[in-house]
Amino acid sequence: MRRHRQEPVVRIVTDEGISGFGEVKQYKPDLKRSILHFCEALIGQDPTNVERVMLRIRQRGAFKPWGSAVSAIEMALWDVAGEAAGVPVYKAARRQGAATVSASTTAPCARR
Repeated sequence: MRRHRQEPVVRIVTDEGISGFGEVKQYKPDLKRSILHFCEALIGQDPTNVERVMLRIRQRGAFKPWGSAVSAIEMALWDVAGEAAGVPVYKAARRQGAATVSASTTAPCARR
């Protein structure tokens, strides 16, 4: 029988009481240690200035073994930015001038 394990959720709480959440797709044993690795880069920063905070975080590590932690923190920061502005995350990102991403698919298209 396969054990069901919930996906971990990272919660960032600002000093003003705003919470942001970021989900990790799959449990990783070192996730907590990885998140704590970035605490110093978060404390005292403006969590609504996502691009600036993420630059500080990426200077400390952005790829293996930090990738999941970095992604979850970024999601949580965008959530905080949206909550603080009272808008959905995509609007908060647009206000900060976040790069747009084109969606595409790798599935073959049927010809008519």
